[in-house]
Amino acid sequence: MAGRICYMSRSDRGARLDGLRLVGAHTSDSWLAPAGDLAPGSVRSGAEWLRERLSALGERNGRSGKILDCLCLDTDGSVCSWVGEGQGERQIIRAMLESGIGEEPGAGPGAAARFPDLPGETDLEPLGGAAGGRLGVMAVPDVPARLMLDQLDALGVRVGNVTTIWHAGALAWDPSTGDPRGGLRSERVVASDSPLTGVVMIDSAAGRCLWVWSDAGSPVAAGSMRIPVARSEEPGGTMGESDASRLGLEWLSWSAQLGRTPGRVSVVGACGRADELVDGALAGPELGAAFSKACAGATIDLYDVDDPVGETLTRLATRGEGAARSGGGLEELATRPVRAHRAMYIWAGIAMVLAAVGLATLAKTFFDQRASVREQIEQAKENRLVILRQTDLQPSEYGLATRKLEEKIAALRVNESPAEPIMPVLQEFETLSFVLSNPEWNLISLSVTPTAVSVRVSVPSVVQAEAFEASILDITGSNLGWTPMDFRERGDRVDCSMTGQWAADAASGRAGP
Repeated sequence: MAGRICYMSRSDRGARLDGLRLVGAHTSDSWLAPAGDLAPGSVRSGAEWLRERLSALGERNGRSGKILDCLCLDTDGSVCSWVGEGQGERQIIRAMLESGIGEEPGAGPGAAARFPDLPGETDLEPLGGAAGGRLGVMAVPDVPARLMLDQLDALGVRVGNVTTIWHAGALAWDPSTGDPRGGLRSERVVASDSPLTGVVMIDSAAGRCLWVWSDAGSPVAAGSMRIPVARSEEPGGTMGESDASRLGLEWLSWSAQLGRTPGRVSVVGACGRADELVDGALAGPELGAAFSKACAGATIDLYDVDDPVGETLTRLATRGEGAARSGGGLEELATRPVRAHRAMYIWAGIAMVLAAVGLATLAKTFFDQRASVREQIEQAKENRLVILRQTDLQPSEYGLATRKLEEKIAALRVNESPAEPIMPVLQEFETLSFVLSNPEWNLISLSVTPTAVSVRVSVPSVVQAEAFEASILDITGSNLGWTPMDFRERGDRVDCSMTGQWAADAASGRAGP
């Protein structure tokens, strides 16, 4: 589908809106700002006119009247110059230019001196394509463009991209970009690496020559210069030999900075005939020879058109709305927040508030459940103590309640069973007596059951507790299999408890393995 491009003409170093030009594939409408209007008033009037024209075109071809594919700025007040290598970040470039910092000593005027002194009123766009040299940067006054974007946003018109006529010329006339639809306008170059292309737009009616170096449709350098204005009703070529030489000198300085030079030059404008009212103007062949001299070794293509700006915009609009948005542009303006962004921020904030409320509710639920679970745990502990109090176990035996109860259950189950085998209790007492003879160890209790022997002593320190455990475990010929020691500090003493299970063949008087 054909795209819609609005070209903004400005004056007073890009600070005043002069007119608008809405270009489509087969349409071209113009609007001039009323004389004497202040900038905000003229921008508001232009935005309303643009909204009406988009609505009318939308009703005619069935496309939404609230979409403008591209807003294209002229070059009035704009400057393209270079900065040092490694200064490609937009924030670094702006800080360097606004602070007035120059480049290395002996390199001529600093970068700050080559750009307009308009802090906060320009859009800085670093250009790609640097190959070991310096980097080109566009400085474009953007106050009317910002006002226009805000007015169009208030009127409900969405702008897809914001660019300059330099970007548009690079995308429209660089042969390596071609025409995606093919046909008579298709100029595809079948090659794996396309050369750097220079595009020159000679606007004789406005008395301006615009040029841009393009790398596959992306600008790497650009500029503009004044030329004589066509005086006749039929525009003709007004560029002379001196103008071509001036342009050649400017290109020579850019080549020295970037380390690259165009291999092909496309000249767009009234270059097929010379205006009789301008002395020294070059016709087509002479103009091509002058450019060949300015850019030695480059292939020169001449496009004889009366309106190079209009032809450039029409060429892009014919390719479709996608072409108008894919040629790069002014990123700060193209990403300027609009109503859609503000609505997105509002809804995102509402979603975050709702999420916070949901998390708070979930946290409260977890807290309530935590309190309920804690109550259940305390109740289970209390129930366990009640059950234990109903037994004949001592409070000190609650830790071994399961084992004690299992012993009682086992005893109840063997009422009709043969008599329990007699364990070698005296033998084990005799063995334990040697261990417990240590005067610093106080015997608290010694319990003997058909299944196990438990001994509990009080020792002066943890070191003595470890010695007690080692002594028990080192007993040779014992019929007991001792478990690791359980100890607890009580004041300046340590209570140690150990339990030994009778070996399976202990009743026969033989020690286990």
